[in-house]
Order: sequence, then C-alpha cells, then structure tokens
Amino acid sequence: MDAFTFMVCPHDTANNPDKWFQLAQYLSKNLSRGVQFSQSIDFAEYHQKLSQADLIYANPQDSLKLIKEHGYIPVARPSNIHDEIVFIAGLQNDAPVMEDITDEEVISVNSMMVTRVGIKYLFDNNIRPARIRSQATWMAVVKGIFRGEYKYGLVYKDFYDGLNGLTKSGFTTLEQTSDGTIHHSILIANRYEEMAGEFQSCFVGMSNENDRSHEILQGLGFDRFLAVSNEEILKFEALSTLGEELMVDK
Repeated sequence: MDAFTFMVCPHDTANNPDKWFQLAQYLSKNLSRGVQFSQSIDFAEYHQKLSQADLIYANPQDSLKLIKEHGYIPVARPSNIHDEIVFIAGLQNDAPVMEDITDEEVISVNSMMVTRVGIKYLFDNNIRPARIRSQATWMAVVKGIFRGEYKYGLVYKDFYDGLNGLTKSGFTTLEQTSDGTIHHSILIANRYEEMAGEFQSCFVGMSNENDRSHEILQGLGFDRFLAVSNEEILKFEALSTLGEELMVDK
C-alpha cells in the first residue's frame, strides 16, 4: 500500500524542513498507513501540486480553497499559532505611531489572507490608509521599508519573528495584532474520508503521548494539536474581501 503524501506550506519548511520529516515518521509509526513528507521548493510548485496531496499543512487561504474547491477535510491545527500581522515604519518617520498610517500608502502581500487581519485591526481602530500596495513577498515588504521606498508596511508575524536583529534595526516596529481568528490547518483529501478520524486522533493525541511526540511538537513550535472543523475554517471567508477597495498592485 502506497504511503500518504504529506505536503507543507513552503514558508513553514524554509528553515529546518527536517522537523516535518520527523513528524511524517511519527505519523507513519502511529497510523495504519505510512506517511511520506514531500517538500516543495517554492510556492509555484506547491500550488501546482496543492490538490494532489493526500495530507497537507496549509495556510488560511489555501485551507479555505482546499475545502471549497476540492472537498478536503480539516483534521487538526496547532493550539498556539495564529496568523497575525506586525506593523512596521521606515526610519525616515519621526517617532511614528499607528495613527500616522491614516491617509498614507502602506505595503503588504495582498494575496495573503493575513493581510486582512492587519486591515481589520486598522479599521477597528479608525485608521484608514490611502491604499495598500501589494508586494510579491514578505521580504519585498521589509526591503521596501528598510530602503526607505515606502513609509509603512504590514508583515506576517511569523516572517517578522525570523528576521535577525540587524534587519529589524532598519525599521521601527509599531504594533502587532492578536486577532486569533485565522490559522494554518492540517487537511486530508476527501478520498480518504474514512481515515479522517484516525488522523485527527493521532494529531490530537500527540500532546498526551511519549517524550518523542513532545520533542517533535517543540521542534515545530507547537504546544499541541487541536481538532478543527469545516465550519471553523469557512468562517475565514468573512475576511476575504475586507479592505478590497484599498488594495492596488505593485
């Protein structure tokens, strides 16, 4: 019997992909069928193969797409990880504060749902930028601010956390969201619907297992896995068009 193909969002495998290989090994030992980790070299390859995966750890917008367009079944999510935004400002700004963003141009990666989390924060605090200009990557956002090409940026917190001190010294950190509404999830293809419960029990059970499962979770930066439902992820859709009128291409 062939092993399950396990794909992971490339952003999460950029550093130390071995931790995902170790998770696949753990799953293979604790499920009725083997699991093989398949690493994508970039997002282009990942999205090309997205709907072919048997098991996948996907970002919020891809999770939504997999459920709505391909019938994937969500089984688990990390308990302590949500997709959040960090607001940054260029050093050309004198003692910047969040309110300064009003009527200014901001840059972000508009294709990513987490940008909408930042927009929600702005709207909730009566801050409305003139426009949100899209960049190709989070690194492009950071470089645009670092080089003084733009004054304000929205950056995915997980990416921000991975920046070194020298890079962070090139801009001012203003604020970060703590919205807690969207997250990455693990989903299984609907052709294996009868195994969804087995997978969910395996992931959720890791928090109560032996030292090896705790070691794997720590390597991933996860406290534990929680069960997740279709309904929880479908709620992400409420963010999908927020701030659309402000978004412009690069």
